[in-house]
Amino acid sequence: MEIKEEKIITLLVDNEEDLVEIRDATRKICEAIGIKQTDQVKVITAVSEITRNIYEYADKGFITFSLFTDGLQKSLKIVAKDEGPGIENVDRILNGKFKSKTGMGIGLKGSKSLMDSFVIDSEPGAGATITMSKIIEGGFELNREQLENLKEALLDTSESEKVTIVAELEAQNQELVNILEELNKSYKELEEKKNLLDKLNKELNNALELVNKKNVELKAFNYTISHDLKAPLRGISGYAREITRKHAEPLSERGKFCVEQIIQASKQMEDLIEDLLSYSRVETETINKAPVDIKKLIETILNQRRPIIEEKFVKLNFVCPEIEYECWESGMVHVFSNLIDNAIKFSAKSNPPEIDIRVYTEKNNLIFSIKDNGVGFDMKYHDRMFELFQRLVRYDEFEGTGAGLAIVKKIVEKHDGRVWAESEPGKGARFYVSLPL
Repeated sequence: MEIKEEKIITLLVDNEEDLVEIRDATRKICEAIGIKQTDQVKVITAVSEITRNIYEYADKGFITFSLFTDGLQKSLKIVAKDEGPGIENVDRILNGKFKSKTGMGIGLKGSKSLMDSFVIDSEPGAGATITMSKIIEGGFELNREQLENLKEALLDTSESEKVTIVAELEAQNQELVNILEELNKSYKELEEKKNLLDKLNKELNNALELVNKKNVELKAFNYTISHDLKAPLRGISGYAREITRKHAEPLSERGKFCVEQIIQASKQMEDLIEDLLSYSRVETETINKAPVDIKKLIETILNQRRPIIEEKFVKLNFVCPEIEYECWESGMVHVFSNLIDNAIKFSAKSNPPEIDIRVYTEKNNLIFSIKDNGVGFDMKYHDRMFELFQRLVRYDEFEGTGAGLAIVKKIVEKHDGRVWAESEPGKGARFYVSLPL
């Protein structure tokens, strides 16, 4: 990366008129090299303050202006050097704890705040060198002829143009007023943004309060369902089973059928209520993530289902690397259990049932896929399948409430993941779960 520095001019500081000439030269240089107006004010003010400090505290010094290029970034570099008594306690000065004798200007600390870089190199009795710079935005640059013309114009100015000290002070005061106006404008903009932010925060807090209130109401609703609805269902189911066990003899075949239907309908209703409770708990629960051994987790789920896998003569293939994933463990148990149970259930009538489970990483995602050779489904029902209590088959063909995949989808979304499937009727299905790593 190319670093280049090209000197524009060096100006002497040894009398009061030099303050005016250097201010004027600074303005002309800033205009010539394309520094924007607001930054011009800052550079002129900073250079004027440093020049005044040289005159007041060191009697004599030099100000050198250069064009500095570092790769694609261009800046105006200004070096102020004097042979005065040096500066003690530079850090204290830059922290704003130094006060000039005359009270004029914005001080070294203020000058530093106006420039993009500002470095003081000084030791007591050895003078001071201040190096500061302002970035030139927009990639402006001078060719050789323009640079030479600028140097000549500056030399002519230093020889011919003289401005009174009063005029110089008025110009400086006007520039400080401009800075003050700019700061006031920025302050007003910040104040407006703060007021808007306060309003948005208030609205957000109100929304959070409403959400918390709704969550409390939902939990109360869940309690009502789990106790006030399930208790009567258990009574209905219990009495029906008692009729079957102790009072079946006087019943007709039709009566026995009706009692069995009552028992079956009670079980379906209880399953629906339990799934509704599970869905609402997932909706409101705050998940706690922790590192989980995914391979071990799935192996545990499969081992728990080993009896039915062997009973149905399921041909099972499971491929999973050793991988640890930070997730809500109980939620992932529900996701994998549901998808594995569905694969077993919907492939049970195949001869033989085949299930292929794979876990792998792809594009910064952990992918879980499970394929079966069961009944499959029409892809036009894909999105409906993940909605609450939506079933694509009759209950007398395959048990279930139609809530399982909706719960799976909700848990996966809480992990910023997604779940989807691919299938054809009669050709099985493959379900995917993608979780961000």
